Amino acid sequence: MGFSMIPIFTSTYSFRSILTLDKPKDVKEGGADSIIDLCLKNGIKDCHIVENNFSGFLTAWKNCSDAGLNLIWGLLLNVVDDLNAKDEKANANLHKVIVWVLNTQGYYDLIKIWNKANLEGFYYVPRIDEKSLKQLITNNLAVSIPFYDSFIYNNHLTLNNTVFDAKIFNAKLHIESNNILYDALLQSAVRKYAENNGLQTIETKSIYYSKRSDFLAWQTYKCILNRSKFSAPEMEYCSSDEFCLEALK
Repeated sequence: MGFSMIPIFTSTYSFRSILTLDKPKDVKEGGADSIIDLCLKNGIKDCHIVENNFSGFLTAWKNCSDAGLNLIWGLLLNVVDDLNAKDEKANANLHKVIVWVLNTQGYYDLIKIWNKANLEGFYYVPRIDEKSLKQLITNNLAVSIPFYDSFIYNNHLTLNNTVFDAKIFNAKLHIESNNILYDALLQSAVRKYAENNGLQTIETKSIYYSKRSDFLAWQTYKCILNRSKFSAPEMEYCSSDEFCLEALK
């Protein structure tokens, strides 16, 4: 089955999704959907998964391999101006990038970045800065800029003035459409940045649940984690039920 956008899955290991990494045989009727199972049922050979930690990597790799899927795995990293700054303004310009593993060596190279983000940059969350990322990035890794939570998002939709040079990393820029009010504005800003810097854009879709009817389950799950009320979740993306695989069909 062909899709006009690349589905970018996230699993329960990141606490941002209600999709598991279970093997298809372990998926129970009426239970949580599995990314592996969804890929098989929808003819998705290249399984793109982005997580904010390494916890689920081995499970994803093994279960994708057993299912005959090509795992394309990325780590969502917090980027700040200076990883050594640890005060009330330290995370003011925090934004995110995705670092993708291209081969076996890339896994070990990415662990070095993750270790630095945790051991040296940690301040409430693991963090890296542009200087350190530039020093540690290798040809075994690739960088892309997520549509939401990026430096472009910060500079156009918040009061922040975030400085980041995506051109250094030859980063690809994600473009999404999820029926959120500011999507069109952000799409325009991303395309303009890409054009001005000679970078490529890719059409993607963040997937946190399988069907639109799963939206309430996902929202409830997020409210529990956020300790907020269902009537006032106080979280982004809760105004749209488009973060699902069904929205691609």
